Amino acid sequence: MSPAFFCASRIYYAIYNFINWAFGPYPPENKISYYILSDEYDHDEVESLEKVPEDSVVIEEWEKNRVKKCNLFYEGEDIVKGVFDPFLDEPEVPWIWIGDKKTEVDLTSAMQKYMVVGNTIHLDLLLQLIQVNKDTELVYVDARTLDEVKFPASGVKILAKNGSTQ
Repeated sequence: MSPAFFCASRIYYAIYNFINWAFGPYPPENKISYYILSDEYDHDEVESLEKVPEDSVVIEEWEKNRVKKCNLFYEGEDIVKGVFDPFLDEPEVPWIWIGDKKTEVDLTSAMQKYMVVGNTIHLDLLLQLIQVNKDTELVYVDARTLDEVKFPASGVKILAKNGSTQ
């Protein structure tokens, strides 16, 4: 009787583990993480911040069904946590290519998770993502006109496909 019970319990646990692996618990609806792009502050300090410090960018990263979207907060702005769901509206991507014209560094795919209605893509963010030298010339190819446009100092506002902002 003992070997049969042992064998049956092993089969039961094998089936149980397979079902948990295949149909395991659902991940939480939204996972929210916070990051800071800064030379002076560490990732550990971002949870206690209420305002974005000087020369920094705070990123609120939402993950839903393995897709990541980020809300951006720039120097001097209040950090409003967990309020603006970046998955609500579909953004109109303002470019088909963005990067450094001189070195041909392509930032298009790196910028995809920041394409959130209401975000403004500033030079502060781009300059944190690439190595800058005196020849750096950030440009993008406009999605509507297909013209090459020098990246504006005021940044580029991300709008919804229907034209509204968050």
